[in-house]
Amino acid sequence: MTSHKEVEVKFRVDDVRALTRKLRAAGFRQITPRTHEMNTLYDLPGQPLRHRGELLRLRRYGKEWLLTHKAKGKAGRHKMREETETKVNDGKKMDAILRALGSNLAFAMRNFARSGVMERATSSSTRLPLGTSARLKDHRAGSMQPLVALEFSGVTTSLKTMQHCFRSGSNGPEARQEK
Repeated sequence: MTSHKEVEVKFRVDDVRALTRKLRAAGFRQITPRTHEMNTLYDLPGQPLRHRGELLRLRRYGKEWLLTHKAKGKAGRHKMREETETKVNDGKKMDAILRALGSNLAFAMRNFARSGVMERATSSSTRLPLGTSARLKDHRAGSMQPLVALEFSGVTTSLKTMQHCFRSGSNGPEARQEK
């Protein structure tokens, strides 16, 4: 199980090839090819996690399962929050455990994603029905270097995160894009 503070930036990508070139030039290397991903968010009756700005997610990425808790983030130029996650051997059993404990399925999203790594930073791009989004994370609290140094062309900042969709109670594709 790992727990750390993460700093995260999410944005919409118009030119995936240009983003890939910039990430490679900055030293990122691909660690996973395009992979099917399923994200399921859970909450208790009355939605206490949603109201606190937290989330509990079970993610299947290829054949790997991860259970993640994300604490409420701090407002600022980049999202910063505590994240605790652990690998799960059997996601279907974990789903059954969460439901037995009173959790309900709150939001689900399927997509295709690929990821990269550089030092303690990670990148991923995700293909959604409304286009491609990218996420850059730096696990050194308070730092987005060297990520902030990257100049992105063909990029519009800010997609709604899964947590924003979760908070709004919407799981439709229109909820995934910042208006």
